[in-house]
Amino acid sequence: MSTDPCRDAVNQFLAKDFSTWRGLPAHCTLAALARLELGSDETATVLGEGKAPAAYRRARTTAYTELLTLWLRDSAVVRISAELPALPDVPALLHALGPPDAKLDAWRATVPVRSPESEWVWAARGLALVLSTDHSKVMQLIVYSPTTVDTYRGQIRFDEAPREQPM
Repeated sequence: MSTDPCRDAVNQFLAKDFSTWRGLPAHCTLAALARLELGSDETATVLGEGKAPAAYRRARTTAYTELLTLWLRDSAVVRISAELPALPDVPALLHALGPPDAKLDAWRATVPVRSPESEWVWAARGLALVLSTDHSKVMQLIVYSPTTVDTYRGQIRFDEAPREQPM
């Protein structure tokens, strides 16, 4: 184990070991992400229902097939998200994590509809999973510093509205 808690958390993230996940330490910087191939483009955006200013960068790693999104605020990593993370044994992971602190509705990227209670949030553990309708697959993995559900919703969650309205 290293003496850098941020680097340790990133290593656990890369190992896809979330049954004992305790969140990203506060104030992690891009330096802790040395094992990732970081993109250089940074795009301004907002996070949370409070529309808190943030930026994001993309990163590549062999641990995940899709690009990671690194969300930053004041040079600190606010959250890391991975689309289609291919986590092993999702039912066992959900059992190990126990009941989530909240189940939020989420927009599906592929269809312009809200999926009821598909974003399961373990705010005190700094973890959220957007699940498939049958809860057998993780569609998106989100890690961040431990917090409350209100802070997650207000300052950390990315809640993009659909680009099209259903007929």
